[in-house]
Amino acid sequence: MLLDCSTRNTDNVNQFGSDVVQNAGCNGGYIDSTYEFMKEWGLMAETDYPYTGSQGNCQYDENAIVADIVEWGQVASDPESIAAKLAEGPLEVGMAITNDFGFFDGEAILGADDTEYCGRGGHVISIVGYEPGTGEGGTEIVEVLNGRYSWRWWTSCEEYEFRCAWNMCCWYEEEERPVSGDSYFILQNQWGESWADGGRYKVSADANGNGWCGW
Repeated sequence: MLLDCSTRNTDNVNQFGSDVVQNAGCNGGYIDSTYEFMKEWGLMAETDYPYTGSQGNCQYDENAIVADIVEWGQVASDPESIAAKLAEGPLEVGMAITNDFGFFDGEAILGADDTEYCGRGGHVISIVGYEPGTGEGGTEIVEVLNGRYSWRWWTSCEEYEFRCAWNMCCWYEEEERPVSGDSYFILQNQWGESWADGGRYKVSADANGNGWCGW
């Protein structure tokens, strides 16, 4: 429903008003404008308005509204605040992902260091659950590769460890990084049940509040 009805076009603006019709359909949208649309016009059940994976004309039916939003706001990004707020209902989170995320099988619990699916593409996903686990997070010492451009290729890299490219000198430094415990959040995507694990996947929640892909 939201894909079709909250997209800014002439028909939707005439029906719902320009203030709450701010999204761009399959080209993206905004969490705040989507919430404002639901606050004003409600939400139909997926059984009455199924997701098809493509954009169409809005088929809004005010008699089929099953939920709406009274108020909405932002939640702190630390795991404790997110877990506490989940007791009141699902939360939405913005992430920066790549197209490869569409092929994720959902088997692994993704952590802050699992960045192979992180990119520049904005995507909004629902946090629907939290499993506290039994362990606690901590820290570990890892070696991090650093580099500095050397615009003159003949310049020596003696003050660094080695030359890693024709115009760059590199070195390793030890860095303390957080390690996740076994607690995790359950996230629900909107790409249908055939994606990942029935449309869902897991992201670790360590005590240091690290998110995943910029959430």
